[in-house]
Amino acid sequence: MTEKEQKFSLDDAVSSAWANLLENFWPYLGLWSLASFLSVLPMLAGTVTNMNPDWWALTFLFSLLGSVVHVIAGLLGRINVQILIVRGKPVSSDDLWGAAKSFFPYLAATIFYWWVVTFGLCFLIVPGIIFSIMFMFYPYFMAEHKLGPIGALKASAAITSGAMWELFFLNLILGILKLFAPLAFIVGIIPAHMFSELAITQAYRILLDKTPAAELPFPYSAVTTPAGSLDWDEKMGYDVPLEDAQAPGEISDLTLQQEAEIGETIDLPDEKSFQEVSSTVDNEPGENDKSSQEH
Repeated sequence: MTEKEQKFSLDDAVSSAWANLLENFWPYLGLWSLASFLSVLPMLAGTVTNMNPDWWALTFLFSLLGSVVHVIAGLLGRINVQILIVRGKPVSSDDLWGAAKSFFPYLAATIFYWWVVTFGLCFLIVPGIIFSIMFMFYPYFMAEHKLGPIGALKASAAITSGAMWELFFLNLILGILKLFAPLAFIVGIIPAHMFSELAITQAYRILLDKTPAAELPFPYSAVTTPAGSLDWDEKMGYDVPLEDAQAPGEISDLTLQQEAEIGETIDLPDEKSFQEVSSTVDNEPGENDKSSQEH
């Protein structure tokens, strides 16, 4: 088995993405739809104001606001939600704004990304495809690890190394899926896009966890993945449901609930009391000493 086959496989990404989609379909659908609605709402308002030529400034403002919301909630926010889903964590509407601080770094990295890809496509085509795959995960590092433009691009190049062909075929398969999704009308378009995005996010997770830490431009270890994710449970050797997993040293809610029902807590002796008890025990004669004295 070659290095890239060990690092990533299409079956892992597709099967895991399908399982995550079935398990989190309704919460994910709600947040996916909310992000899409927030992205187009300012643009719709701009379309209305555009009917009056005297409102050109307001039209420009709505268009600019729509672009900002689209990047923050529609792109980075949705990626942030997808990462939480594949990590086995709960999601909420607040997660759509979790990557808002990465707005300007994202713009800088996107300009560089499209410049490199376009340059490669204009000359030999193949380099453009290679660059597009090599740097495809830079938004994910910005959303999850808050990296800057250069760090995110370097990290994407690091995790895609040795998995170019697999990622190429994954994007090809997902592209064909989205191409034929309109045949099922709206019922098929939205789930197809949701599944495709989860599959790409799953590929990101697998590649990141299998990339040696020395090759990444930031400190990362899959073992330190927070509790509640598949990685943490598997690597720590815990065979428990995700909702019951807790990190070492963390007090479980069940313990606190039991103490509340009992109405009292068990206080451990402090260091001074422990020393007094220990000295008392040491000074008392043992049973063997008493027997020898009697004889």
